Amino acid sequence: MLVPLILALSGPGIAPSTAAAPPARAAAVAAYDAGDYASACRILAEMDAAGTLDGTLLYRLFFCRTALGEQTGARDALARAATALEGENVPGCSVEVPFYLANAYTNLGRTDDARRVASETLLRLETDGHEPNSAMEWFQVGKLAQDAGRNDRAEAAYRRAVDGFAAGPPAPGHERWARRFLGNAASGRADFEAARPEWRRVVELGNADRSDLLAFATACARTAKWDEAAEAWRLAEKIDMQNGSDPRYAAGLARQAAALGAIPSADAAGIPWTRYDRDGLEGMLRETAAAARDLRAEAAKRKEAGTWDAAARDEAASHLREIRGRFVAAGLEYAVRRLPLRETAFSGNYATLIFQEAEWELPDAP
Repeated sequence: MLVPLILALSGPGIAPSTAAAPPARAAAVAAYDAGDYASACRILAEMDAAGTLDGTLLYRLFFCRTALGEQTGARDALARAATALEGENVPGCSVEVPFYLANAYTNLGRTDDARRVASETLLRLETDGHEPNSAMEWFQVGKLAQDAGRNDRAEAAYRRAVDGFAAGPPAPGHERWARRFLGNAASGRADFEAARPEWRRVVELGNADRSDLLAFATACARTAKWDEAAEAWRLAEKIDMQNGSDPRYAAGLARQAAALGAIPSADAAGIPWTRYDRDGLEGMLRETAAAARDLRAEAAKRKEAGTWDAAARDEAASHLREIRGRFVAAGLEYAVRRLPLRETAFSGNYATLIFQEAEWELPDAP
C-alpha cells in the first residue's frame, strides 16, 4: 500500500514544517505533490548524496523510486526512512512525521505498528484539540484514521480534504486516494448516488485502474446512468484486454438500456432483480432470449402467410420491447455482480442479442 504524503502546515500542538523551507526541499515537495516523481527523485537523490534528507524526505524518495521501478534503491530508502522517522516521532513533532512513519510501517508489512502510531497520533491531536487548517492536513488526519481503523473519522476527514483540494494547488495522488476511500465507503452502504461522483472524479484524475472503472460502472448502473456506465465498462475493457470480455458485454447491455430509455427494476411478478440469485438471472436471460426469437419467428411466418399487417406489427413490437427490457435488466444485474457474462452469454446462445440490433428487429408491415 503506497501513498504519496505531503507536508503538514503548522497548527495548535504541532510544530511548523514548511516555514523557510530550503529551495531544494520546496522544489522536491512541489514536484512530488504534483505527481512528477522523476523530477522529485532527481532533487531528492542529490539531497541524499549531500546528507540532507530527513525521514519525511526519505519516504518520498522511496515512493519516487518505487513509482519509477527502481526497486533496490526504493527498499534502501524505505528502511532508512523508517529509522529516521522513528527518531523524529517525538512530542511536538508535526503530523507529517507519524503520518509518514505509519505508511513506512505499512510498506514494511508492520501493520500493527502502523495502527499503533496512527492511534497514538490521533489521541494526541484530540487531546491537544488540534483542528487541521489545510486540505493536505485533513488528508493526513484521514489517512491516520484509516490506518487506525476509525473509518467514520477517516471518511469525515477525507471529505474535508477533497473539498479543500478544489481550491488548489493540485494534489492528484492525495485526492485520488481520498476519493477511492469515499467511493468505497458509499458503495459499501449501497449509496450509489453518493458513490458515483467520487468514482467519476477518480477517473477524471487519471491513472484509474480496472477496479476503479468497474466501481464507477457499478455506481452508474445502480443509478440508471446508462451512457456513463457503458463508457466506464468500455474503458475497463481497454485497460485490460485479456480480461476485458465481461466489461465489453456489460457495455453492450448498458447501451441498449440507454436506447430503451427505461428498463424494469423487477420481473413481471414484481420481484426485484436484486432478489434473484445467479441461477434465477441466468434462467431469465435464457427465457427472454427464447421468447424474443420465438416472437420474431412467428412474425416471419405471419408475413409469409400474408397475415402480417401494421396492427400486428405494433402489437408484436410492444411485446418484444417488454421482453427486451427484461433481458437487458437481468443481464445488467448479472454484470453489476461481476458474474461471467461473456461465458454465460455464449453457453446460453444469446451473445448476439447483446451486440446485434438486427436480433431485435421485426419484419416491416406491407
